[in-house]
Amino acid sequence: MKKLMPSLIITGFITGISMLAFAQEGKPEMVEPQSVKVVTNTDSIASYTQFRADAQQKITSNDKDIAALKAKMVKGNAKADSRYHKKIVALESKNDDLRKRIANYNYNENDWPQFKQEFNHDMYELGKAFKGFTSKK
Repeated sequence: MKKLMPSLIITGFITGISMLAFAQEGKPEMVEPQSVKVVTNTDSIASYTQFRADAQQKITSNDKDIAALKAKMVKGNAKADSRYHKKIVALESKNDDLRKRIANYNYNENDWPQFKQEFNHDMYELGKAFKGFTSKK
């Protein structure tokens, strides 16, 4: 830490000096940079693009699984059929919610990690609901 402090002070001093220019009267004035390059994190954008494509693929797969569950629904006990149908509707609703969230999300580097974590959690929970649903029926 002690070796780091002098280098930080020197770096700060050099940066400060490079930003100042002295006018003819000897007064310091700020000089605007000629061109500013905006650096974007292309890895994050590429990661987001891949994440979005994967999520849409999973959602489409879920749609097929829901359709298969609907096709397997056998008419029998009205109470059991009602519970089965409600579970299918709940799965469908969660899947549609995920579809809307990924479609409406606009990439923002600041909130991307949190969105990704929450979306993955919700996708995982939906997957667990599918597994629980198929193992019970």
